[in-house]
Amino acid sequence: MLVIWKSLDLQLPDHCMFWATCTLAYFGLLRAAEFTVPSLASFSPLIHLGVKDISVDSASDPSTMHVKIKASKTDPFRKGCFIHIRRGRSALCAIQALMAYLALRGVLLALFFCSKMASPSLVHSSPAGFGKPWPLLELKGISPVTASA
Repeated sequence: MLVIWKSLDLQLPDHCMFWATCTLAYFGLLRAAEFTVPSLASFSPLIHLGVKDISVDSASDPSTMHVKIKASKTDPFRKGCFIHIRRGRSALCAIQALMAYLALRGVLLALFFCSKMASPSLVHSSPAGFGKPWPLLELKGISPVTASA
């Protein structure tokens, strides 16, 4: 994770979004389909992660983030569940990463992870497969194999 973090410029909205995505997925133990959409046109606020699905315990100094997962492979009846992520240390803090991303992005769009061009940031090609989320890393000269280790 630190290899990825060191290669990003977190002042750039898409880099900041990518880091927030990485930390949320890693520390929330999320499956790809729990925070990605097949296409912007298929986004549904009933099943996909949106801005309203993420909350913190304090706006000024959050220590816990609550994420509502509305649909999951292990939730066939779509009852949903909440995951709770505690504050981490410095760069590897999902709360800090998501708060920084929201500060850059704003809260106008319903879709949570949306690139600067208003297209889904990470798109999975099918429910069973995750599309190629690595182009940003490859541009920085980092191999996906190294980054996933």
